[in-house]
Amino acid sequence: MDSIPLTVSIESAGKIIGVSRTMIYALINAKRITAVKVNRRTLVTMESLRALVDSG
Repeated sequence: MDSIPLTVSIESAGKIIGVSRTMIYALINAKRITAVKVNRRTLVTMESLRALVDSG
């Protein structure tokens, strides 16, 4: 059974929804997706990516 991660990197988030890293950061700044800091890494929640895609 494949497990779905709770968070993904900025680069992976862009690949998942088909946008650039710059657009991912813009979506984070606009509070359209949720990001968390883990040490020095910024990770995007899969839940917020799903919500963004579902909202159209």
